[in-house]
Amino acid sequence: MVKALQYLYLSSIIGYLYILGISSVLLAYYCSPLNGLLKYGKTLVGSDKPSNNKSWFQYFESIYIPKSTFCHFYVISLVLSTISLLFTITTSVEDWNFLSWITPFLVSPTIEPISYNQLEIIMLMNIIQALRRCYECYCISNFSPKSKIHISHYFAGLFFYTAINIQPVLLYLPNKGTDHEMTKLGGAFLISALLFLTASVDQFMNHKHLSQLKKYTQPSYGLFKYVSCPHYFDEIVIYFAHLIILRNWYGILEFIWVVCNLCVSADGTYRYYTSEKQGVVAKDNMARYYRIIPFVY
Repeated sequence: MVKALQYLYLSSIIGYLYILGISSVLLAYYCSPLNGLLKYGKTLVGSDKPSNNKSWFQYFESIYIPKSTFCHFYVISLVLSTISLLFTITTSVEDWNFLSWITPFLVSPTIEPISYNQLEIIMLMNIIQALRRCYECYCISNFSPKSKIHISHYFAGLFFYTAINIQPVLLYLPNKGTDHEMTKLGGAFLISALLFLTASVDQFMNHKHLSQLKKYTQPSYGLFKYVSCPHYFDEIVIYFAHLIILRNWYGILEFIWVVCNLCVSADGTYRYYTSEKQGVVAKDNMARYYRIIPFVY
Protein backbone atom coordinates (compact mmCIF):
# COMPACT_ATOMS: atom_id res chain seq x y z
CA MET A 1 0.00 0.00 0.00
CA VAL A 2 2.81 2.39 0.94
CA LYS A 3 4.66 1.62 -2.29
CA ALA A 4 1.50 2.26 -4.27
CA LEU A 5 1.05 5.67 -2.64
CA GLN A 6 4.45 6.88 -3.85
CA TYR A 7 2.94 7.13 -7.35
CA LEU A 8 0.24 9.53 -6.15
CA TYR A 9 2.53 12.43 -5.24
CA LEU A 10 1.57 15.64 -7.02
CA SER A 11 4.96 15.81 -8.71
CA SER A 12 4.45 12.28 -10.05
CA ILE A 13 0.91 13.04 -11.21
CA ILE A 14 2.21 15.98 -13.25
CA GLY A 15 4.72 13.63 -14.83
CA TYR A 16 1.97 11.15 -15.71
CA LEU A 17 -0.08 13.96 -17.24
CA TYR A 18 2.90 14.87 -19.44
CA ILE A 19 3.03 11.27 -20.66
CA LEU A 20 -0.74 11.19 -21.20
CA GLY A 21 -0.61 14.46 -23.14
CA ILE A 22 2.27 13.31 -25.35
CA SER A 23 0.50 10.02 -26.06
CA SER A 24 -2.76 11.84 -26.88
CA VAL A 25 -1.07 14.15 -29.37
CA LEU A 26 0.63 11.24 -31.13
CA LEU A 27 -2.67 9.33 -31.20
CA ALA A 28 -4.49 12.32 -32.70
CA TYR A 29 -1.71 12.75 -35.26
CA TYR A 30 -1.57 9.14 -36.46
CA CYS A 31 -5.30 8.39 -36.18
CA SER A 32 -7.02 10.11 -39.11
CA PRO A 33 -10.45 10.58 -37.47
CA LEU A 34 -8.74 12.57 -34.70
CA ASN A 35 -6.66 14.83 -36.95
CA GLY A 36 -9.14 17.68 -36.62
CA LEU A 37 -8.24 18.10 -32.95
CA LEU A 38 -4.75 19.25 -33.96
CA LYS A 39 -5.79 21.91 -36.45
CA TYR A 40 -5.92 25.59 -35.57
CA GLY A 41 -5.44 28.98 -37.17
CA LYS A 42 -4.76 28.81 -40.90
CA THR A 43 -4.53 25.00 -40.92
CA LEU A 44 -8.15 24.90 -39.76
CA VAL A 45 -9.51 27.01 -42.61
CA GLY A 46 -11.90 25.07 -44.81
CA SER A 47 -11.99 22.05 -42.50
CA ASP A 48 -15.40 22.67 -40.91
CA LYS A 49 -17.76 19.73 -40.98
CA PRO A 50 -21.52 19.75 -41.55
CA SER A 51 -23.43 20.54 -38.37
CA ASN A 52 -26.32 18.08 -38.84
CA ASN A 53 -26.56 14.73 -37.05
CA LYS A 54 -23.32 15.00 -35.11
CA SER A 55 -22.20 12.27 -32.74
CA TRP A 56 -20.94 13.23 -29.29
CA PHE A 57 -17.35 13.07 -30.56
CA GLN A 58 -18.11 15.19 -33.61
CA TYR A 59 -19.73 17.70 -31.30
CA PHE A 60 -16.63 17.73 -29.08
CA GLU A 61 -14.41 17.98 -32.16
CA SER A 62 -16.35 21.06 -33.26
CA ILE A 63 -15.76 23.05 -30.05
CA TYR A 64 -13.38 25.85 -30.96
CA ILE A 65 -12.52 29.09 -29.20
CA PRO A 66 -10.68 32.23 -30.43
CA LYS A 67 -6.97 31.74 -31.02
CA SER A 68 -6.37 34.95 -29.07
CA THR A 69 -6.96 32.90 -25.90
CA PHE A 70 -3.32 31.84 -26.35
CA CYS A 71 -2.64 34.99 -24.35
CA HIS A 72 -4.10 33.36 -21.25
CA PHE A 73 -1.22 30.87 -21.18
CA TYR A 74 1.39 33.56 -20.78
CA VAL A 75 -0.59 35.60 -18.26
CA ILE A 76 -0.93 32.50 -16.08
CA SER A 77 2.74 31.66 -16.53
CA LEU A 78 3.78 35.21 -15.62
CA VAL A 79 1.67 35.24 -12.46
CA LEU A 80 2.79 31.80 -11.26
CA SER A 81 6.49 32.26 -12.05
CA THR A 82 6.58 35.69 -10.39
CA ILE A 83 4.86 34.42 -7.25
CA SER A 84 7.17 31.40 -7.12
CA LEU A 85 10.32 33.47 -7.53
CA LEU A 86 9.32 36.15 -5.01
CA PHE A 87 8.23 33.54 -2.50
CA THR A 88 11.50 31.65 -2.85
CA ILE A 89 13.68 34.75 -2.59
CA THR A 90 11.87 36.33 0.36
CA THR A 91 11.27 33.16 2.40
CA SER A 92 13.93 32.10 4.90
CA VAL A 93 14.86 28.51 5.60
CA GLU A 94 12.90 28.60 8.86
CA ASP A 95 9.81 29.91 7.08
CA TRP A 96 9.86 26.90 4.76
CA ASN A 97 9.19 24.69 7.78
CA PHE A 98 5.49 25.47 7.64
CA LEU A 99 5.40 23.33 4.48
CA SER A 100 6.82 20.31 6.30
CA TRP A 101 3.40 18.81 6.95
CA ILE A 102 2.37 18.90 3.30
CA THR A 103 5.68 18.12 1.57
CA PRO A 104 5.30 14.32 2.01
CA PHE A 105 2.10 14.51 -0.03
CA LEU A 106 3.68 16.56 -2.82
CA VAL A 107 7.06 15.02 -3.55
CA SER A 108 8.35 11.46 -3.34
CA PRO A 109 11.23 11.07 -0.84
CA THR A 110 13.10 9.09 -3.50
CA ILE A 111 13.15 11.96 -5.98
CA GLU A 112 16.36 13.87 -6.65
CA PRO A 113 15.55 17.49 -5.69
CA ILE A 114 16.76 20.57 -7.50
CA SER A 115 18.75 23.30 -5.78
CA TYR A 116 17.91 26.90 -4.95
CA ASN A 117 19.80 28.39 -7.89
CA GLN A 118 18.30 25.88 -10.33
CA LEU A 119 14.82 26.97 -9.19
CA GLU A 120 15.73 30.66 -9.47
CA ILE A 121 17.12 30.30 -13.00
CA ILE A 122 14.06 28.38 -14.25
CA MET A 123 11.66 30.91 -12.72
CA LEU A 124 13.62 33.82 -14.22
CA MET A 125 13.48 32.14 -17.63
CA ASN A 126 9.74 31.63 -17.25
CA ILE A 127 9.20 35.26 -16.25
CA ILE A 128 11.23 36.57 -19.19
CA GLN A 129 9.46 34.23 -21.60
CA ALA A 130 6.00 35.09 -20.25
CA LEU A 131 6.64 38.85 -20.26
CA ARG A 132 7.84 38.76 -23.85
CA ARG A 133 4.99 36.58 -25.05
CA CYS A 134 2.41 38.75 -23.26
CA TYR A 135 3.86 41.79 -25.02
CA GLU A 136 3.80 40.01 -28.36
CA CYS A 137 0.23 38.77 -27.89
CA TYR A 138 -1.23 42.10 -26.81
CA CYS A 139 0.94 44.55 -28.75
CA ILE A 140 2.29 42.80 -31.86
CA SER A 141 0.22 39.79 -32.92
CA ASN A 142 -2.83 40.30 -35.12
CA PHE A 143 -5.36 37.63 -34.19
CA SER A 144 -8.10 37.24 -36.75
CA PRO A 145 -11.61 36.95 -35.26
CA LYS A 146 -12.01 33.86 -37.44
CA SER A 147 -8.81 32.20 -36.19
CA LYS A 148 -9.65 29.38 -33.77
CA ILE A 149 -8.07 26.70 -31.59
CA HIS A 150 -9.69 23.54 -30.33
CA ILE A 151 -10.82 23.52 -26.71
CA SER A 152 -8.53 20.53 -25.98
CA HIS A 153 -5.58 22.58 -27.23
CA TYR A 154 -6.56 25.36 -24.83
CA PHE A 155 -6.74 23.09 -21.79
CA ALA A 156 -3.45 21.41 -22.73
CA GLY A 157 -1.83 24.85 -22.81
CA LEU A 158 -3.28 25.78 -19.43
CA PHE A 159 -1.89 22.56 -17.97
CA PHE A 160 1.56 23.01 -19.49
CA TYR A 161 2.10 26.61 -18.43
CA THR A 162 0.90 25.77 -14.94
CA ALA A 163 3.10 22.67 -14.73
CA ILE A 164 6.33 24.39 -15.80
CA ASN A 165 5.93 26.82 -12.90
CA ILE A 166 4.62 24.45 -10.23
CA GLN A 167 6.84 21.45 -10.91
CA PRO A 168 10.21 23.18 -10.20
CA VAL A 169 8.88 24.42 -6.84
CA LEU A 170 7.76 20.89 -5.95
CA LEU A 171 11.18 19.54 -6.90
CA TYR A 172 12.83 22.13 -4.65
CA LEU A 173 10.74 21.34 -1.54
CA PRO A 174 12.99 18.49 -0.29
CA ASN A 175 15.84 21.05 -0.17
CA LYS A 176 13.82 23.62 1.74
CA GLY A 177 15.76 23.13 4.99
CA THR A 178 19.28 23.11 3.56
CA ASP A 179 19.99 26.84 3.76
CA HIS A 180 19.42 27.42 0.04
CA GLU A 181 21.77 24.71 -1.18
CA MET A 182 23.41 25.71 -4.46
CA THR A 183 24.43 23.57 -7.40
CA LYS A 184 27.58 24.37 -9.32
CA LEU A 185 26.26 24.77 -12.84
CA GLY A 186 29.35 26.35 -14.37
CA GLY A 187 29.47 26.04 -18.15
CA ALA A 188 25.99 24.50 -18.20
CA PHE A 189 24.51 27.80 -17.03
CA LEU A 190 26.40 29.79 -19.66
CA ILE A 191 25.30 27.45 -22.45
CA SER A 192 21.72 27.47 -21.20
CA ALA A 193 21.63 31.27 -20.89
CA LEU A 194 23.12 31.74 -24.36
CA LEU A 195 20.63 29.34 -25.96
CA PHE A 196 17.70 30.87 -24.10
CA LEU A 197 18.54 34.48 -24.96
CA THR A 198 19.42 33.74 -28.59
CA ALA A 199 16.23 31.74 -29.17
CA SER A 200 14.12 34.35 -27.36
CA VAL A 201 15.41 37.20 -29.53
CA ASP A 202 15.00 35.17 -32.71
CA GLN A 203 11.48 34.11 -31.76
CA PHE A 204 10.54 37.73 -31.08
CA MET A 205 11.82 38.75 -34.52
CA ASN A 206 9.97 35.85 -36.15
CA HIS A 207 6.69 36.72 -34.43
CA LYS A 208 7.12 40.36 -35.42
CA HIS A 209 7.67 39.31 -39.03
CA LEU A 210 4.56 37.11 -38.97
CA SER A 211 2.45 39.97 -37.64
CA GLN A 212 3.45 42.13 -40.62
CA LEU A 213 2.43 39.60 -43.28
CA LYS A 214 -0.71 39.66 -45.33
CA LYS A 215 -3.15 36.90 -44.41
CA TYR A 216 -1.81 33.37 -45.05
CA THR A 217 1.20 34.43 -47.15
CA GLN A 218 4.49 32.61 -46.82
CA PRO A 219 7.00 34.23 -44.41
CA SER A 220 10.45 34.97 -45.81
CA TYR A 221 12.49 36.33 -42.90
CA GLY A 222 15.59 34.47 -41.69
CA LEU A 223 15.05 30.74 -41.25
CA PHE A 224 11.55 31.04 -42.71
CA LYS A 225 13.36 30.64 -46.04
CA TYR A 226 14.19 27.07 -45.06
CA VAL A 227 11.61 25.90 -42.49
CA SER A 228 7.89 26.36 -42.03
CA CYS A 229 8.06 27.25 -38.35
CA PRO A 230 11.40 28.61 -37.10
CA HIS A 231 9.53 30.26 -34.22
CA TYR A 232 8.61 26.74 -33.07
CA PHE A 233 12.25 25.73 -33.38
CA ASP A 234 13.11 28.69 -31.14
CA GLU A 235 10.61 27.38 -28.58
CA ILE A 236 12.29 23.98 -28.63
CA VAL A 237 15.68 25.61 -28.00
CA ILE A 238 14.20 27.62 -25.11
CA TYR A 239 12.99 24.46 -23.37
CA PHE A 240 16.22 22.66 -24.15
CA ALA A 241 17.82 25.45 -22.11
CA HIS A 242 15.41 24.49 -19.31
CA LEU A 243 16.51 20.87 -19.60
CA ILE A 244 20.18 21.82 -19.26
CA ILE A 245 19.37 23.49 -15.93
CA LEU A 246 16.89 20.92 -14.56
CA ARG A 247 18.82 17.80 -15.60
CA ASN A 248 16.16 15.34 -14.45
CA TRP A 249 13.35 13.17 -15.80
CA TYR A 250 10.78 15.90 -15.34
CA GLY A 251 12.87 18.22 -17.48
CA ILE A 252 13.05 15.49 -20.12
CA LEU A 253 9.26 15.01 -20.08
CA GLU A 254 8.74 18.77 -20.37
CA PHE A 255 11.11 18.89 -23.33
CA ILE A 256 9.50 15.89 -25.06
CA TRP A 257 6.07 17.52 -24.59
CA VAL A 258 7.29 20.67 -26.34
CA VAL A 259 9.04 18.81 -29.17
CA CYS A 260 6.08 16.50 -29.78
CA ASN A 261 3.44 19.25 -29.82
CA LEU A 262 5.43 21.68 -31.93
CA CYS A 263 6.59 19.09 -34.47
CA VAL A 264 2.98 18.04 -35.02
CA SER A 265 1.87 21.68 -35.36
CA ALA A 266 4.78 22.42 -37.70
CA ASP A 267 3.82 19.47 -39.89
CA GLY A 268 0.34 20.95 -40.28
CA THR A 269 1.80 24.30 -41.28
CA TYR A 270 4.24 22.62 -43.67
CA ARG A 271 1.42 20.74 -45.37
CA TYR A 272 -0.50 23.99 -45.68
CA TYR A 273 2.37 25.90 -47.30
CA THR A 274 3.41 23.07 -49.62
CA SER A 275 -0.08 22.00 -50.67
CA GLU A 276 -0.99 22.31 -54.34
CA LYS A 277 -4.09 24.20 -53.30
CA GLN A 278 -2.04 26.95 -51.69
CA GLY A 279 0.92 26.84 -54.04
CA VAL A 280 2.79 29.09 -51.65
CA VAL A 281 6.14 27.33 -51.80
CA ALA A 282 7.67 27.04 -55.26
CA LYS A 283 8.38 23.46 -56.37
CA ASP A 284 12.08 24.13 -56.81
CA ASN A 285 12.25 25.13 -53.12
CA MET A 286 10.41 22.07 -51.82
CA ALA A 287 13.54 19.93 -51.61
CA ARG A 288 15.18 22.30 -49.13
CA TYR A 289 12.06 23.26 -47.22
CA TYR A 290 11.77 21.74 -43.76
CA ARG A 291 9.05 21.70 -41.12
CA ILE A 292 10.71 22.92 -37.94
CA ILE A 293 14.35 21.90 -37.43
CA PRO A 294 16.65 23.37 -40.09
CA PHE A 295 18.17 20.73 -42.37
CA VAL A 296 16.81 17.91 -40.16
CA TYR A 297 13.00 17.79 -40.14
